[in-house]
Formats: sequence, C-alpha cells, structure tokens
Amino acid sequence: MKTNDLILKTVSRGLVYFIFALSIYIMLKGHNEPGGGFIGGLMTAAAFVLLFVTFGAEEFRRIVPINFQAMTIWGLAIAAVSGVIMVFKGLPFLTHTMWKVSLPILGKTYIGTTLFFDTGVYLVVIGGALILVQTIGED
Repeated sequence: MKTNDLILKTVSRGLVYFIFALSIYIMLKGHNEPGGGFIGGLMTAAAFVLLFVTFGAEEFRRIVPINFQAMTIWGLAIAAVSGVIMVFKGLPFLTHTMWKVSLPILGKTYIGTTLFFDTGVYLVVIGGALILVQTIGED
C-alpha cells in the first residue's frame, strides 16, 4: 500500500537546509561554547537520515551522491593532521594554536587548529552515521 507522502517530502526538503545551516553554526562555535564537530555532525547526519527515510535508499543515493566512506577517511585524516601539526614544533599532540589571517568578508580573524580538528570530527561523524544507516536501511 503506497501512502501519499507529498507533505513529508515537501517539508523534508525545506527542513534539511535549515538543519544543515544550524549544524555548521554549532560546529563553528564549538571551540568557544558548547557544540563542536560531534554535535554538528550528528545534526547533519540526522538531516541525511531524514532524507533517507523520506525518499528511500535508491532516491537518496541519487539526491546525495556522496561517498560516505571517503568522507570518513578524509575527516579522520584532517583531525589527525590537526593534532600532529604542533608535534613538529616540539609540543604535545593536539596542542592548540591560532593564526591571524585576513579573509575577504570577515577581515582579520583568527583560525585555530581546533577548527580543523572539529571539521575532521564533523566529517567522521557524518560519514560513520550514514554508512551505518545505509547498511541497515538497505537490508
């Protein structure tokens, strides 16, 4: 029996963009306040799961052509490199440092190794969660 899921599909399409924006905001503010890569990654994974449940496995793969295994590997590499950077300067693994950079819109701002670490964790959580959901959902 096929149900009419027009409302669910319509609401999901709009809600996913809001969840993505909120998850990136939470990921970016995480090194100063509660949040970070893990919570932001879980929120993004939840948005992808909403799409997966709403549209099904085949349609999800067409809408979201992302290799989640590669995403997980890249995230792990980014997080590891962010921890190793300071080892080459003789400091302990995962020592935090900041660099002052000049960005076009933001002007002069600081970027730290925590941003790279949180980005890596963000990608690992999204990739791992979606690999799990796809594996269970396709069976």
